[in-house]
Amino acid sequence: MRRVKFRARLQWNWLQSALLGVGIGLLLAPIASNSLDGMKQVHFGNKYKVMINGDVVALSKSVEEGEQAFKAARLAYNANGIRSLKLSVSYEEADAKQDKEAISGLKVLQGEELEQQILEQLSAYESDTKQIAYTMRIDDYTVTSDNMESLISALEKTQGKYDEENQFQVKLKKTDSQNVAMYEVEIAQNEEASDKKDEDGIKYVGFEEDIQVVPTYASKDQIKKGEDVYAELSQTHEEPGIYVVKPGDCLGVIAEKNNMTEEQLKELNPDVQSDENLYYDDRLHIVVPMTAVQVLVKKQVTYEESYYADTIYEDDDDMFIGESKVVQEGSEGTHVVTDLVTYTNDMESDREQLEENVEVAAVAEIVRRGTKSKPTYMYPVTNWNVTSNFGYRWGRLHAGTDVGVPIGTTVRASRAGKVVTAGWVGGYGNCVMIDHGDGIWTVYGHLSEITTSVGSYVEQGQQIALSGNTGRSTGPHLHFEVRVNGSATDATPYLEGTVN
Repeated sequence: MRRVKFRARLQWNWLQSALLGVGIGLLLAPIASNSLDGMKQVHFGNKYKVMINGDVVALSKSVEEGEQAFKAARLAYNANGIRSLKLSVSYEEADAKQDKEAISGLKVLQGEELEQQILEQLSAYESDTKQIAYTMRIDDYTVTSDNMESLISALEKTQGKYDEENQFQVKLKKTDSQNVAMYEVEIAQNEEASDKKDEDGIKYVGFEEDIQVVPTYASKDQIKKGEDVYAELSQTHEEPGIYVVKPGDCLGVIAEKNNMTEEQLKELNPDVQSDENLYYDDRLHIVVPMTAVQVLVKKQVTYEESYYADTIYEDDDDMFIGESKVVQEGSEGTHVVTDLVTYTNDMESDREQLEENVEVAAVAEIVRRGTKSKPTYMYPVTNWNVTSNFGYRWGRLHAGTDVGVPIGTTVRASRAGKVVTAGWVGGYGNCVMIDHGDGIWTVYGHLSEITTSVGSYVEQGQQIALSGNTGRSTGPHLHFEVRVNGSATDATPYLEGTVN
């Protein structure tokens, strides 16, 4: 009986323990599940996607390992020549749920395995095969060759046409640029040429532009070889230019200087069709043959020539503006001149005088020129209705100009001056004469009334009389004369301002 009770108690205790274990398990299950999920999340947090253009190509344990593997793969990819790739590389931490499909089948790799995995994917992003080359820059122009020697050879050949004695060499000088390997073209002069620096002859043969050479990567269709580089540098094209007319120039000389014909020069300059239309310091349109590289030649020349001293001008306030008088004749001199002449592609572009030795001094011409304003003459009456001009009529000289006006019309001084006559003068009738102080008088005849007096100074336009019909007259009019040094002359050029 006791044994039965003991067994029943044991079974009951076992059942209680089992039930307790199940309850505890049920209580701990969610916690355990969360812990497992957390462990999984930590595991995926150690995986990083290596992506090219957004495509996942490999998994790494860290961004740093991914970057190192990509660099190694890129170098290996270019081991046999530069190949251009169109790609954008990025690295992101993998997400277990969102990236499940993208990373399916990929394992986390390290070292050479990761590098190999990336390398195998690069060919899918290849755009063009490029190789190491050298680009020569001349301002905005560039030409590329697969070796520096071809570029230098083309420059030497271009320069050599002007350096017949081979006095100057084209060389490359490495610059101090920290970002890229860059070379500058420089010109070196040999010792023999340096010893002749005081003699006439070529002093420099180089290039007008700054020229640089830089290593680069280029595709085959961008690369020129050998003679093709020289052909590109030598190819000419025409650009518009301006020529400044110099003393002694004529159309033929200007055309010859610029390798043009006179017809081409005239076509570009419609207002200049003969040498008579050509003036010193004029600007003429021309065409200039240009190449990618401009050869600069500096040459020292010595020559003897005639020359003239600059004209000396002296102001004279007793002469009118526009009037001049030579008071000393000039004479030419001779001198020996040494110039440094600069040519750009065979065309003279600059000239600097280095030395001058006068053999016979030139004598300057001295010219006096007037500074006094020329006088003006106004019509003495309004409504200038000419009835008889200056000149011969009826076999005798009519010394003035007759203007038909009603009696009593205001008569004004044509020019300021001093009244020397104011009264009756024979056939002139009532007459006023004004002396203008430079040998010129004006005369006003047939007046009905005089409103000024002898000795008065009258201003231009001031009333001096009223018109009439006095003296030898056939009707009401004003007789108007201009006398120069006592001789009557035609008044019209004075009134119109055309008198010399």
